[in-house]
Amino acid sequence: MIFEATLDFHDLGKTNPDEIAFLTDNFIKENWSQKLSPLLIITGKGTGLVKSQVLKEVKNNKLVKKFQTPTPDNGNEGAIALWLVDC
Repeated sequence: MIFEATLDFHDLGKTNPDEIAFLTDNFIKENWSQKLSPLLIITGKGTGLVKSQVLKEVKNNKLVKKFQTPTPDNGNEGAIALWLVDC
């Protein structure tokens, strides 16, 4: 699958829940305004802190139509694929 944009928390090293929420929300809004979808958010596997915070934001965001674990070649359990409404 080809993703229109990627946000990689694994490379950013961000673990503060407020910062993760802010970056995730901005990533979704920015790509929705440009009509880009599907998107990929790389969380890494680690402790699960980043992934759980990203999932919380994705589940509560009205711009997200659906999300799922991507295929192994796109990050599998260490990432989240999402599709935005009206894109």
